[in-house]
Amino acid sequence: MGKANSENILEIVNLTKKYDNFCLNSINFSIKKGTVTGFIGINGAGKTTTIKSIAGLVIPNSGEIHIFGEAMNSKNEGILRDRMGFLLDGEYFYPDLSVKKQAEIFSHGYSSWDQEKFNAFTDRFYLPLKQKLKELSRGMKMKFSLALALSHHAELLIMDEPTSGLDPLVREEFLTIIKDLAKEGVSVLFSSHITSDLEKIADNIIFIHKGEIILNEDIHTLKSSYFTVIGDAELNNDEHRKIFLKVTESNGEVRGILKREESFVKEKFERFGVLHSTIEEIMLATISGGTDL
Repeated sequence: MGKANSENILEIVNLTKKYDNFCLNSINFSIKKGTVTGFIGINGAGKTTTIKSIAGLVIPNSGEIHIFGEAMNSKNEGILRDRMGFLLDGEYFYPDLSVKKQAEIFSHGYSSWDQEKFNAFTDRFYLPLKQKLKELSRGMKMKFSLALALSHHAELLIMDEPTSGLDPLVREEFLTIIKDLAKEGVSVLFSSHITSDLEKIADNIIFIHKGEIILNEDIHTLKSSYFTVIGDAELNNDEHRKIFLKVTESNGEVRGILKREESFVKEKFERFGVLHSTIEEIMLATISGGTDL
């Protein structure tokens, strides 16, 4: 087993998982204490396979998973996961049980379960303790999952599409909670296709595509390196298209995305509108390989 970097709460080393039609190809990344890491990629890119490997729901073909400085193995797996919380995309509860009964069962799996903390979250989230899980909305189920994950003092939170399907108000509340947790020192790996959520709270962005990590950067560095130029047909010429990573046109508006120094962009395109690109624009431009006209 390799030696982990002591600064990293989670470290993935050469993780590989092979399927008939997909391969998670020797990926590497890490996250530090008290940070929110956005994990992005189109459907089928490898996000869920990676997360399920960390959760022990998928057995990798090779590679290592280091958590809290230790390489996870059959001997320490339970001890390490005792300090982790998971919010996974899918149903992992007994639908006919009440919120209260499911929580009681869940609590037996963690040595540091804090009933007072869980009660505080149920009050904060207005969770109906007597109601069956199958009767809860997706938003309430996600709040219940979060309450469970946080009521045993998890130091590392792993989430797979936690805000998908939530209404805007619930999503905003959820993001505020995650941001506050990071301030308290909790580390978060947040997989999502809703990149606008990650722009609000993420410290770092990891982009996986076809089973490979193709981008891993601090979000401020990332967003300061990519620009979206907005104009009309004049923007869409051969000279500019050689510079842009991706060009789109809709209703007469042309948008070109490029990665260059800010001074170059503003001088070259001073007569057009220039904005910092969104995470979604950066992701799509990175994998587009050209124009989209």
